[in-house]
Amino acid sequence: MEAFKGWLDRNIVQHSHVTVEEFAGTGRGMKATKNISNGDTIFSVPRKLFLSVSSSSESLQKVSWHELVSTQLEQIFQTEQISTDESLVILLLHEKSKADSLWKEYFPTLPTQYTNTVCWNDEQVEELRGSNLYHLTLRLKQQVREDFAILMEKTTRWKNDLGFEMTFENYLWALCTVWSRSFDLNMNGQTVRVLVPFADLFNHQPLVRTRHQYDEATDSITCISQESFSQGQQVFFNYGAFPNMKLLRVYGFVIERNPFDLVDLYCPMSPYAPLFEQKTQLLSTMGVSNDTAFGLQSGRLNETLLRTLRIQRIESLSQIIDCMDATKDSILSKDNEDSVITSLMEGLNAMLSAYPTTLESDLRADKLKLSYEERSALVLRTSEKLTIKNHLALLAEKKKAL
Repeated sequence: MEAFKGWLDRNIVQHSHVTVEEFAGTGRGMKATKNISNGDTIFSVPRKLFLSVSSSSESLQKVSWHELVSTQLEQIFQTEQISTDESLVILLLHEKSKADSLWKEYFPTLPTQYTNTVCWNDEQVEELRGSNLYHLTLRLKQQVREDFAILMEKTTRWKNDLGFEMTFENYLWALCTVWSRSFDLNMNGQTVRVLVPFADLFNHQPLVRTRHQYDEATDSITCISQESFSQGQQVFFNYGAFPNMKLLRVYGFVIERNPFDLVDLYCPMSPYAPLFEQKTQLLSTMGVSNDTAFGLQSGRLNETLLRTLRIQRIESLSQIIDCMDATKDSILSKDNEDSVITSLMEGLNAMLSAYPTTLESDLRADKLKLSYEERSALVLRTSEKLTIKNHLALLAEKKKAL
């Protein structure tokens, strides 16, 4: 890391408040070298170090194209209509292959392997069975393969201009780098996706308060602390209020006792249901469609889900009229509410049955004997099962009170 630190200093990266450190549990992260107060600038990285591309308007290119991006790559991105993420993939691999790249000291700081679920083998993916992430991962693995094949077709005639040999392995590595380490910055009124050396070394903590943004006056990304950190303490970023399912898919890790964890529940309505058109129209006023995912979080029922199920079970046009107030939380009738609760409990029990392991066996598992992937899957499904069990208990109380 000494070469990287020297590179940061030569390129006027302000980082005197933090330094790279290894931490138990989270691995490499950032340690406060001094007490940090609310409002302090944790770091500032100049735009010249951003890895970023764009194939849109000239004004956007002025803020997102690095001066060293070759005209050959620019032509590939624009001619072949390559997506932002895949353009970043190509740029990353192109620069990584160059002995004289501006970012040559940055690349060794990147992981050599990723733990996003798209990188898991078939046996590891099986550990996710029962979770929505299981099928999502299978679809994502297939989609990545298909996207790679399409990209290979687009870039075949540009092979000599790429400067490296594209393989599925290095494509997947670069894609996971972009997914897990890029920032979306508002630059001159445009949202630009960038890789920012040093800024991508902070670990996630869901309740920490920091703010990062592009500062046009200094032409840099700055991070401002919105709370205090003591000298020697790990300094975290807040990536967002994400459930474990997204954290594991995009970033390759989970958080035990994640305060934002949830279980997605889908309840599409059959097109043959009575009054389907009227019900669909009423649900649309609530922002609900057949593809809506209802997030279930421990401790409270999802009122939008309950309203949706009440409407789905309406049997007469007069009840549709009674429901025109989409924010109405009161029950329509005792029979309707009983049907809603019963069907929801049946659905939740079916979700529990889809897991190949029980909650009790998961709680007894010895995490120290598990691989990283097995342990991550265990934390994910245990949290999901606890959430489902909590909702079953809440629904049982609600049913008893009818």
